[in-house]
Amino acid sequence: MEYDIRSATVMDLEFIGEQLEETCELHHHGRSEIFKPNGRKYSDQDIIEILEREDVFIDICESDEGIRLGYCIQFLRETDEDGCRFERRTLFIDDIYVITKKRSKGVGKALMNSAKQRAEKLGCAAVELNVWEFNKDAISFYERLGYVPQRRILELKLSKE
Repeated sequence: MEYDIRSATVMDLEFIGEQLEETCELHHHGRSEIFKPNGRKYSDQDIIEILEREDVFIDICESDEGIRLGYCIQFLRETDEDGCRFERRTLFIDDIYVITKKRSKGVGKALMNSAKQRAEKLGCAAVELNVWEFNKDAISFYERLGYVPQRRILELKLSKE
């Protein structure tokens, strides 16, 4: 199935906000010691400011009828060369969301392909993202698209007594 991908506008604030809340709730259930219940990563004002930036992109995926099915927030990242690393430009997937009833229907793939095409146009070396270990469905999805681990963040949980 084909989907339309377009750039987000302020008219998408409510949709994005609702999905950010659902995403936060998923993360709260996975790691309640880190993520708050009933929260969201970005306020409406944050999203408005993001929409004005030239180094951040929010794609909206819609059905042929104009129904919003998902979004993908992407940041252009540039790392300067130093004594150890080369200069590098990447497109970072900050957040991606697909409405529940459209998962496994190609919406996420369409959003990720759009991000990949943008990265290629911008001369990026890679598309990068973070995923939490508890989010097995997301990990499987990214692996099916060819994403592989780049590094790991390890933790030693300490008791709070």
